Amino acid sequence: MVGVYTIEVPTDKRKHQYRRKASIELRFSNCEIKCPANISNKGYPKSITVTCISVKETGNATNPICWRLLTTHRVENFEQALLIVDWYGVRWYVEQVFRLLKHQGFGIEEAELETGWALRKLVVMQLSALLKILQMNIAYSEPEGGQPIEEVFDQEQIQVLKKLEKKLNGKTIKLRNNFDSKTTKWATWIIARLGGWKGYESQGPPGVIVLKRGLERLGYIIEGIRLEKDVGTR
Repeated sequence: MVGVYTIEVPTDKRKHQYRRKASIELRFSNCEIKCPANISNKGYPKSITVTCISVKETGNATNPICWRLLTTHRVENFEQALLIVDWYGVRWYVEQVFRLLKHQGFGIEEAELETGWALRKLVVMQLSALLKILQMNIAYSEPEGGQPIEEVFDQEQIQVLKKLEKKLNGKTIKLRNNFDSKTTKWATWIIARLGGWKGYESQGPPGVIVLKRGLERLGYIIEGIRLEKDVGTR
C-alpha cells in the first residue's frame, strides 16, 4: 500500500449505494502482459509493461469501491497513481454525455436523418443543452455551488427561476432551496424539482435525465410567458 485517501460517496438508490465517507487504500505494481499466442506472428511486441493500480475501499460498505486499473503511464509514487485514478473517474462524464444523447435523453438513435452531416448538425444543436445539464450536475456535487449562475443561465431564465422557487419550496427546511441564489446549484435544485425530483437528500442528488426533463419544462414555461406578453400587447 502506498497511501490512503478519503472521498465522499453520494447516494444512488439504483445501485443500493448510500451517502458515506469512504476510506480508500491505493496500491500499484508493475507487471508484464504477454502477447496472445494467436497473434504473436503479426508483428506485435512479445509483451508490454504496464502498471496495475488497485483502488479498494476499507470498512464494511454494502457495495465497496474496488477498481483494478491498467495504465502504460509511468507511475512511481502515490501522487502519480492518484492522478491516474482521477483520470479514470472522468470517464463518468463521458458516459453521461452518451446517456443524454441516447434513448433516455435526446434520442439520437431514433433520428431519421439520412446523412452523417445532418446527424452531426443535430448533435451540435443538442450540445448546448447537454453542456448546461452537465454544469448543473457538477454544481450540485460541489460544496461551493458550482459556477456563478450568470455563466450558465441568462437573465430571463434567472427571473423565471426566482418565481418558480416560491412555488416549489416546501414547508419544511429540508424541502426548501437553501442554496445561494448566485450559484448554479441554486438553479439546479429548482430545475430538478421541475423534472420530478422530490427534493429529499435521502433520495440522492438529481440525475442528468431528471435535469433534462426539468430544463425542457423550464423552456416550455418561458415560451408560455413570452406568448402571454405577445398576446397582451396586441
